[in-house]
Amino acid sequence: MMLAAGAIGNPNYVPKTWHTFLLTTCLLMIHATIASFHTRFLARFNQAGTIINLTSLLIFLIVVPAASINTPKTNPSSVVWGTLTNGTVWPDGMAVLMSFLGVIGQ
Repeated sequence: MMLAAGAIGNPNYVPKTWHTFLLTTCLLMIHATIASFHTRFLARFNQAGTIINLTSLLIFLIVVPAASINTPKTNPSSVVWGTLTNGTVWPDGMAVLMSFLGVIGQ
């Protein structure tokens, strides 16, 4: 997702295989470093993350409806739940199953 965001932000950028490997390696090293910290630090780190997530959720729940009072900024329900745009080479059913992997990676 990070490389895709980079590609969206800069249309001239095309992620290579080694970019994916390097990013994955860096993220694993960061996670390993954080996991090796003392339990007290991890508790504080977790509290900070929880506060940030809850604050972001509350802001989102206020800003999105407030911003769409005059004109909706979202797609209608029939488009969201009734239209499948398969951007992969896999069959539609497999593409739907693979879409759940994005949530697992979070």
